[in-house]
Amino acid sequence: MGGYGHAAMAALTVVNGMNEQKRMNKIARGYEEQADNVSLEVNDEVIAIEQNFEDQLSILDSSFAGRGVSVNQDGTMQALRQREKKVAQKDTTKVRAMGANKKQQLRLGAYDARAKGKQAMTNALIQGAGQGTKAYSFYADPKITFSGTQSRVGKQLNPSKKKRFG
Repeated sequence: MGGYGHAAMAALTVVNGMNEQKRMNKIARGYEEQADNVSLEVNDEVIAIEQNFEDQLSILDSSFAGRGVSVNQDGTMQALRQREKKVAQKDTTKVRAMGANKKQQLRLGAYDARAKGKQAMTNALIQGAGQGTKAYSFYADPKITFSGTQSRVGKQLNPSKKKRFG
């Protein structure tokens, strides 16, 4: 491959790295949107649990009132209310903990995707620099090289006038 080929490869490598970084950033945004949706779902579940708790209390109130028991003065009623309240609190705690765990996993996925995008771009820049170095050395002065020795390629660029074709 000639100098132009190496220069083109350098440019294409960097462009591919940029595209990969953009792709990984889109994936990261997807993870973050999922994490936001998890927060909304957790809030909905907590509201549903609290609504269920209120429904259970009203069922208890109507059940005891139907039997002629005073709702706020009976010890059994208070114990049942406390039990329902504890069950609802445990349920909401579990839902919030599971939601926080899932949200954290999704945020870590987003972080990982962004890190992979940065890594892809860094690798592309390194490979592009290598290709650019090859392109430069192909057309550089034959006496100046990165290794301090005379370039073999320079001899091809400066053929002697003694050589004849035919």
